[in-house]
Amino acid sequence: MNSSHALATRQLKRRPGARVDISAKGCWAASFDSSKISFLPVAVITAQTEKDIGPALMLANKHRVPVTVRGRGTTLMGSAAPVRGG
Repeated sequence: MNSSHALATRQLKRRPGARVDISAKGCWAASFDSSKISFLPVAVITAQTEKDIGPALMLANKHRVPVTVRGRGTTLMGSAAPVRGG
């Protein structure tokens, strides 16, 4: 994890209600979709409400952290796999 990714992750974790997973198991589970093409993310953020999304994207933009939006990860095209990390 580079320093800007680490800083963005720390800042996001300080937000009330933020669900940020940096565990190996959590990141591995989000590293692929049904296509089974794996790209390991630095962190996985689970939004609880729509209000959680804006601050996460603002921090990612500020620190130039790539973001991959994911639903259930059932696509067979690799579009839910975090190709650029982040």
